[in-house]
Amino acid sequence: MARILTTDESVIDPDFKISGAKFIQHEYELELLTPMAGGGTKSWVPDLENPVRTQSIKGQLRFWWRTMQNEVNPTDFKTKEDRLWGSTKEASTVRLSVNLTKKPTIKRIPWGGKDGKYLQFDNVQVPGFVLFPFQNKPFQPGDDCDLIGDLSFILKVTCLPEHKNEVCNSIKLWTLFGGLGARSRRGCGSLYCKEIAEQFQTTGDIDQFVNNLAENQNGNLSTSPYPRLSGSQFRSITTTTNNAAAMEWCAYLDRYGAFRQGQGVGRRAGAGNQPGRSYWPEPDAMRLITGKSSPNHQPNHPAGKWFPRGAYGLPIITEFRNAGGDPPGKYTLLPAGAKQERWPSPVILKVTRLGGGNIARLCLILNDKGPQILKLESSIISYTLAPAEHPLDHTDKEMVEPTNILQSRENPYDGLLRYLEMTEVA
Repeated sequence: MARILTTDESVIDPDFKISGAKFIQHEYELELLTPMAGGGTKSWVPDLENPVRTQSIKGQLRFWWRTMQNEVNPTDFKTKEDRLWGSTKEASTVRLSVNLTKKPTIKRIPWGGKDGKYLQFDNVQVPGFVLFPFQNKPFQPGDDCDLIGDLSFILKVTCLPEHKNEVCNSIKLWTLFGGLGARSRRGCGSLYCKEIAEQFQTTGDIDQFVNNLAENQNGNLSTSPYPRLSGSQFRSITTTTNNAAAMEWCAYLDRYGAFRQGQGVGRRAGAGNQPGRSYWPEPDAMRLITGKSSPNHQPNHPAGKWFPRGAYGLPIITEFRNAGGDPPGKYTLLPAGAKQERWPSPVILKVTRLGGGNIARLCLILNDKGPQILKLESSIISYTLAPAEHPLDHTDKEMVEPTNILQSRENPYDGLLRYLEMTEVA
C-alpha cells in the first residue's frame, strides 16, 4: 500500500484526495457481473428509481469489516464498530454516495426448463433454487418477478485518513465476495471494479489478500462466534477468458444444486416426474423422528438421525411428496432461540473477473460455528436436535456407498469443496 500522507499535504494517496478539512475521498466505478435480485425496500422487488442503496452498501461493508476483526470483548467490539460505521447514538465517519452511470436493465423472467428448474434470463438459465421465492409461482400481471441485468455506478467513499486501509479492505472484500440485492452469497448481484481487479491478476493474489487480513489471528473453521476470515477456507477455479461471467456463474450454481439434490448426485434417479430417493440422511432422519414412513421408504440410511446440509445455511424446508405414509406437511430445520429463525450460510459462492480478464469461480467458507441449538418444526412436532445430530458432528457418520456427495465421516465443507472440484490455491 502507498504511504498515507498528512492532511496538510496536497495528496493523501495516489488513489485518494483530500475532502474538506479532515476527510479523504475516492470514487470506485462498479458494474454488475451477474443478475441482481431485489435490492429495494420491498423484499425481492427491485427499486427502479433507486436500485443501488447506500444503506445496503454500508451494511455490506460493515459485515466485511467485522470478518477482519479479532476482538474478543463484545463491548470493545461494538465501540470500535460504532465509531467507524455509526449507530443510533453516533454518526458514521464513513460517507457513501452513489451516482448511476448506466440505468438498470429490468427484465421479467419467465420459467424455462422442466418443472420450474430454471429461470430464463436472456441467454442464461439461472438455476431456480437460487431464486427460490420465484419457484412454481404463476406469472400474472402485477407480479414483481424481475431481475436487474446491466447496471453500472460510481461509489464515492469519504472517510478519515486513519480509517483508509480498513475501509478500502472492506470495499475489496465486498467486491470480491459480496454483492447487491438478495442471494448475494449464492452469487446474485456480483460486482466488478476494474481498479480493484487489477490488484488481483490471479486467484493466488486473492488468497494472499485474505491470508494477510487474517494474519496474526487465531482461528479454526467452525469455531468463531461470528463470521471471520481467520480460520476460513478459500478455494477457486480459474475458468474462461471471455466476458460470460453470468453463464459461468450459472454453470457453477448448477453444480452446487446437483450436490444438494440433483438426480443421480444428491438423490437417486427417479421414475418419470417422481424424484428419486435422497442420498442425504435428512429424509430418513425425519422419518425416524416422526415415526412415519411409506412402505416403500422405510428409514435405512446408515447415518441415522443427522442433518449435514444445515452446515450450508438455515432454515431448510422439507416437504415429502412420495406415497402416503411419509411424514405429512412441511418440516423446517432452523436455529432454536428468541428472534433467531435463520443462519446465513458461511459458504459464499461467487464468480469474479480477474485483472487479466479470466473469469474465476470463488468459494469462501467463513469461520462461523453457527447456532448451537437446532430444532425441527412442523405442524405435528417440535423436536430439538441432540448434539450428535448436528450438521458438523460427522466423525462417526456413515454414508450411502457409492455416493457422489459426502463420503463417510467427511466434514460437510470438505465434501462440498471436493465435489465442486475446488483445489487449494497454490
